[in-house]
Amino acid sequence: FPVTICLFPSHDKVAIAKVLKTIMLIDNEVHVIERVTLAMCAVEIGFDVLDLKLSEKISWDEAVLVLSSLSDEKKKFVAERFYDMAKADGSISPIESTIIRFVSIE
Repeated sequence: FPVTICLFPSHDKVAIAKVLKTIMLIDNEVHVIERVTLAMCAVEIGFDVLDLKLSEKISWDEAVLVLSSLSDEKKKFVAERFYDMAKADGSISPIESTIIRFVSIE
């Protein structure tokens, strides 16, 4: 299916990767479809394995600060990817929904 690509600088990619991984790991179980969703997001956003590693080194507050500085267009683009990850395992938990709302409107 079609892939939409949005250009992000490195620090944005790391913050986005942090939130995607947080959502993916929220239930302590990683489903195959979540791995596929992460790979698709990586293509669309342009992050790689190094960005995923770097995302482990930044705090949640740093990630939120970076995401809060995105343009409205990029926030919408990223929020859609967060929802894709949240629903990848078949349902969106209340904590996933809260995380997405929080990082999307800050």
